[in-house]
Amino acid sequence: MAFNYDLTANIANVGLGGNNLIVGTTYSWISAPNAFVTGEGSGTTATITDVINNVTTSNQIVVYTVTATSANGCVGNPFTVSVTVQPEPRGFNDNTPVVCSDASVNYNLAANIANTISGGNNLVAGTTYSWVATANANVGGESTVPQVGATLNDVLNNITNVNQVVVYTVTPTSALGCDGNPFIVSVTVRPEPRGFDDIKTICSDANVNYDLTTNIANTGSGGNNL
Repeated sequence: MAFNYDLTANIANVGLGGNNLIVGTTYSWISAPNAFVTGEGSGTTATITDVINNVTTSNQIVVYTVTATSANGCVGNPFTVSVTVQPEPRGFNDNTPVVCSDASVNYNLAANIANTISGGNNLVAGTTYSWVATANANVGGESTVPQVGATLNDVLNNITNVNQVVVYTVTPTSALGCDGNPFIVSVTVRPEPRGFDDIKTICSDANVNYDLTTNIANTGSGGNNL
């Protein structure tokens, strides 16, 4: 997120060393490179507004060197602004989960963050999760209002005769309150065969001879032809 550091307020702060020569003062600033963050840069505005991204597991420091120039063209001594960038949890988009209809998704979000091989950054200590599903008209049981928890635990019901996909959007938040970028978990839900309650009357000593496949195939009465 942008940290919005006000350089005019720095010059105005006589208690900490500024001299309050702010009328007409202009600014030039540039960051020193930090290989562990992205988004740091340079500018000539009175506010440093870089959006810095830290997906390591520890705080990173970005150091800006600022040069202020008065309205009369007098250049002040450069000063530095050191910005501590707290890390954000990072997950990865996963489309591997497969469940049968009427089974719990049981997807571990902390394991996603911990999986550094696939793109997580292992910032799991204290991380919390908010997640929500996109509605799928052919599936029941998906949570379409935001939920909180480290496990996707919806029990999904698919009574079509083909696989269905339920897409979850997950937002992780670190113990320090830094939101990570949302990531996607796409769950494939395999269908279940669906029959219907039926009544058959036979004579005593006759074979029931009831065809269960025909029951499932009877979509007009409630089967799904799986």
